[in-house]
Amino acid sequence: EYSESSALVSLLSTVSGNTVAVSGGTNGYSEAAYTHAAGGGLAVGDLILDADDPSRIATLKYGTYYSYVSGNSGNTVSVSSITDANVGGGGVSASFINMTGKKPEFELAVDSGDVTIEQNGFSIPVAVLTDPGGVANNLVELTNTAGGEQFLTGGGIWAAGKYAVTSLNLASITANEISADKSAGGFTQAVGGGVGQLIKYGYGDVSLYAEGSDISDNSITISGVTDAQALGGGIGVSTKLPLPFEEDSGGYAESLFGVIGSTVSGNIIDISAGGGAAPEASGGGIFADNVRPKYAEGATVVASTVVASTIANNQLSIVEGGNPRGAGLFLKGLPPESPGDEYALGVFDTSIVGNTSSLNGVANGGQVWLDAKYLEIINTLISGNEAQGDDDLYVSYSEVNGSGSAVFHGDVPPDQGFLPGVLADPANLGPLQFNGSALLDDDQPKYGFFGAVKTIALLEGSGAIDPTITTEITPDECATEPTGFPDQRGYPRDPCSDIGAYEWSAERDGDELVDGTELAVPATDPEIFLRRQQYSSPQGAYIIAPNDGNSDGIPDVDQNSVASFSSDTRQYTLAVVDEEGNPASSNSYSLTGISALPALAEPIQVEGGAYVTLTGVSFTAVPGSGDPSKVNLELIAPASFSGLSLIKQQCNLLEDGEEPTLLVLDDSPDAFGDSRVQFLFELNENGPEDCNGEDANISDPAYIARFVPSVPTPVPVMPWLATVLMSGMVGILGMFGLRRRRDREG
Repeated sequence: EYSESSALVSLLSTVSGNTVAVSGGTNGYSEAAYTHAAGGGLAVGDLILDADDPSRIATLKYGTYYSYVSGNSGNTVSVSSITDANVGGGGVSASFINMTGKKPEFELAVDSGDVTIEQNGFSIPVAVLTDPGGVANNLVELTNTAGGEQFLTGGGIWAAGKYAVTSLNLASITANEISADKSAGGFTQAVGGGVGQLIKYGYGDVSLYAEGSDISDNSITISGVTDAQALGGGIGVSTKLPLPFEEDSGGYAESLFGVIGSTVSGNIIDISAGGGAAPEASGGGIFADNVRPKYAEGATVVASTVVASTIANNQLSIVEGGNPRGAGLFLKGLPPESPGDEYALGVFDTSIVGNTSSLNGVANGGQVWLDAKYLEIINTLISGNEAQGDDDLYVSYSEVNGSGSAVFHGDVPPDQGFLPGVLADPANLGPLQFNGSALLDDDQPKYGFFGAVKTIALLEGSGAIDPTITTEITPDECATEPTGFPDQRGYPRDPCSDIGAYEWSAERDGDELVDGTELAVPATDPEIFLRRQQYSSPQGAYIIAPNDGNSDGIPDVDQNSVASFSSDTRQYTLAVVDEEGNPASSNSYSLTGISALPALAEPIQVEGGAYVTLTGVSFTAVPGSGDPSKVNLELIAPASFSGLSLIKQQCNLLEDGEEPTLLVLDDSPDAFGDSRVQFLFELNENGPEDCNGEDANISDPAYIARFVPSVPTPVPVMPWLATVLMSGMVGILGMFGLRRRRDREG
């Protein structure tokens, strides 16, 4: 009984470096007694003994595995000299797998050791996780085997059983492998280089769902086999129909399948098989067959199978004959049980780019292969530098709705709503990279906080941005309609939504910096982040965020209270902070109008020497939920020289005839990591730096500068002193003054 099956819960744990190894010969047992090897790192379930020989373990079934921010890496299932075998789960094997988040190999605990949260009855220490982690670098291998049948499933994860379920939420499944190198003959099937589910025969009902996850760089490699089949380099879900179909068999073997807000990239299937049989390779990124809608009740129902996801740079390759199909995506719908049951597949708001498929070195098999009675391919972009055969999109006998979709290479079904292929021109697509993640109310990204999923941006000028068509009534009518899903990063769609998984905007967080500028800054510094500790994570752990100039654990591109920019190729960050100098909530103040300014041409002469300015920044700080009378700020800059100061010319609150003085905002910046410094300062309404009268913004620049003492003989300013500029006009809605953020002794 499933209710009595074994269960294992993993919390903030890592399993690594384990091996299951089996070596033997022909077993001579029944189908159920194929040699079974599973779970190089973990195997959860109940032992099923062979009916013909109770001393022999036939398989492991019905186990449940719950993983919360845990890792599984470097584990192996190895089988050699076995004629018939079921092998899989290089990292994990169970029947029911629920995986949330990922945990790297290494963690850096909070210094105090006393910071914990309660999760599922456990007291969990807060930690910063500093490595990609997840289910990674696990291996299922078959060697030195001749003849027989071998079924290899899930290089990283195998959800085993006829009613198996896999649920991945913000998970990372990367660099896992299935490898089969046979000495001669027989049949070998490999399913799911990263995560796999398989029903070899009979009926059943398996389910796989992935949201906000990264399934990348997994592989299936098969060589030396007469007959071979590889299905799903990243994700593979394969079921079989009972043959012959019998009334009491319980119906078709079928699968429930869904991928939303996820990236499937860089996965590989490579078959070099000799002999007379033609090997099959399908779904370099994703393979699923006999898919049915989750809530179908005899009517035509569209299964939203793949939604707001990126499928990119996956590969299929067959040498010595065979049949490659769908380098990126292969989906086959469930055949109807009766004429009244018509099922459908749906691909919505998805980018499928740069997947390659070849037979004997020649492009063949397309990027996408879909087979169902009804197909809906909505607002989906299919693109690449080269065609993968005659067409990049292959569809079966289906009735197709291609509304709002564009395919760059090959033909598409006519009169089905597809847009001109030029809209999917790969020249107008960016690289696969992290491009931000929309924030929730608690300052946590919607997708990517644990997954940090990568997307492919539409470049400015792409025809896939707000695409239009010309009709007899309207010359420029929007060619797409929102499906109700956000883009892959969680950002809302515009009324005329873009094609693919990415909704374009020059910048999202309102600071008027192009997003690409903020994506160039370094990732979170874990030591700095630990000192700040301003956010709580539901899993009690933090993944190092990319592009995080102020080390608050959230990418700068997603926050309107943080702005990172460059000047003379150096990176700077301006951010709103609280009274203690820790990052403030993103809705306390927003920063806008950010602009780097060049150094002043001449030094500013003061008593005892001069300030040589380096860099400036102008900006406006707009109050939100924070105190409207003042705002605290930090300016993070390269530690290019010792003795740096943040300065500004006074021009407000002057008596008649009084000369303005130089305001030193902070002359003792703190170290911020190994190579940067942090200036802290405060703006106050109607302060001494308000130089523009009744206008809302402050107009005089503030500069990072180096003080050069006077010497008896004047020394010319060296050219390099004016090359690194960082500071500028400081603005805030309303007229705000400015004072030193902190007092110092000495």
